[in-house]
Amino acid sequence: MGLGGLGLIALSFGSISNKYIYQKFQNTQYSKICWFLQKCERGDFNEQEYKGIFIGSSQVYYGINDSILGSKYLNLGFNTPSKDMDLYVLETFFDSGGNADHVFLGVGGDKLVSYGIHPLMPYLVSPNWLLTHGQKWYSLHFWKFMIIRSQKVLESMVAPQDNNVIEFKRNYGVGYLDRMVSRTKPFDEIQLQKNRFNYRATANGLDKIRHNINSQWSFFDKIKLKYKPQILMLPSYLTADKFEKLQQSIKENDHLINLKMVSLDLNFNEVLESQENWADPGHLNRTGGIHFSNELIKVVGIEN
Repeated sequence: MGLGGLGLIALSFGSISNKYIYQKFQNTQYSKICWFLQKCERGDFNEQEYKGIFIGSSQVYYGINDSILGSKYLNLGFNTPSKDMDLYVLETFFDSGGNADHVFLGVGGDKLVSYGIHPLMPYLVSPNWLLTHGQKWYSLHFWKFMIIRSQKVLESMVAPQDNNVIEFKRNYGVGYLDRMVSRTKPFDEIQLQKNRFNYRATANGLDKIRHNINSQWSFFDKIKLKYKPQILMLPSYLTADKFEKLQQSIKENDHLINLKMVSLDLNFNEVLESQENWADPGHLNRTGGIHFSNELIKVVGIEN
């Protein structure tokens, strides 16, 4: 490896300030990272004894309305599914002084893990963090991360300082999608095939190198062992019987042994099958998030 390559690797271990992250993402789909990091910096999470926090992808972010659940519950979902991001959020929350009796891990569709590395991670962590938390060095996604991380470290060094940083002061983490799905009927057919990303043993060598599957399973294992989350199945725009089959397929997954799953065996067909509750087939809109969260209160036994 030449001096240029060594320099690139060395640069990737440099730091990126939160202020640069705020400038970069405050007006994007990932603006919630600004809210999250600012609350960590201010010690806001340390002021509240949470009964439960919810982690996961955009289905958690838009579907679980913690303003409905109340001040003892917190939505820490982010756009784009990735277990490295879930692990980072959990670790950062607790390291910043946050406390929670329960961790709820939202699962959307039939996937427990996805592929790659979350787009925010090159801004948030060094290569050392990834490697010590389960990232495999031989994955192509890791070397892509190294290149992007080096670029962003250098970019943050030379970027002009912007003092017009938005201060995010709201207490809750829910996001809102104010649109309605164009499809008038829910999906009544869904293939419940075994997704190869759902079972570690079925991922082939190409998946491990190209898609970072082994690393994602390692992140999942660390979440499972350290935080012992309860699994919460997030709905899609499906008929109720199809959703029940999805729930059952997740319950039977070997990787969830010894983890509790929140049972949604209640009649909320009107949430699932009503067009007005959906922004698209995979995401509840503002109205749907409120309805689903009210139903969730009945299941989880939420008390403020």
